[in-house]
Amino acid sequence: MSPVFQQGDEGHSWYIILRGSVDVVIHGKGVVTTLAEGDDFGKLALINDAPRAASIVLRENNCHFLRVDKDHFNRILRDVEANTVRLKEHGQDVLILEKISNAHSHFKYTVMAGTSQKMLEHLLETRLVGSSSGPGGQDALYGDPFLEDFLLTHIVFMPTQQLVAELSRHYRIEPSPTQEQDFLLACKRRVVQFVNCWVHTVRHPVFDDPHSLAFLEELAGEVEHDAMTHPSLQEEASLMHHVMSQLRRYQEDRAAASGQKWKLPPCGQPVAPFS
Repeated sequence: MSPVFQQGDEGHSWYIILRGSVDVVIHGKGVVTTLAEGDDFGKLALINDAPRAASIVLRENNCHFLRVDKDHFNRILRDVEANTVRLKEHGQDVLILEKISNAHSHFKYTVMAGTSQKMLEHLLETRLVGSSSGPGGQDALYGDPFLEDFLLTHIVFMPTQQLVAELSRHYRIEPSPTQEQDFLLACKRRVVQFVNCWVHTVRHPVFDDPHSLAFLEELAGEVEHDAMTHPSLQEEASLMHHVMSQLRRYQEDRAAASGQKWKLPPCGQPVAPFS
């Protein structure tokens, strides 16, 4: 069956199903839910000003929709004061967004709850820039508490081993006949930008964890290789080179410090190392 839109497309409309049914398909997961008459789809990209988070595929030929363009959708949203948006997969809530009252925030909604995997997907899709011309890296931290909070607290709900496995999956996303190259490159850029922000925010714990250390080594090599094939990834290659330079410097400092012995001086005197 033909798609209504593809994951990664720019969002222009909100849809309500008047007749028929559709499948919600996420790359790497397959069909995550099915929507039927009375259900709606497409609002997540509009409220976040982000690319489509899933593909919508017709399950039957004779489907009818009510299509609402972005301007009308925003007007409806203001009128009904929709403070909470819920996203479901397989009949279960996987992401709950709440409207931000801060008029100075660039983002309209923030995450209140969700599965760790879906929160990471939402963060990569909405908080990090997938284009080669947009700002990324550390700039993504400014004015965005959700990204910084995730980086500082993920160990509580998403262990590092799980986090790097998910990041690897997003970076190595396999092309499909319906996915354009721009979408695949955007996935790679977002992962590199996330890693740069992660190292900048957490730093030493990232370098000390064996899972994240192995991931950084592998990612640096893959980004360098991909940048040779896709010159538009040169900026990401530079970011990873900077990250690895920080890692090498940290490892050298640790090695130098481990060779020092410490002398306990008389009371009141500073502690000094000696060889």
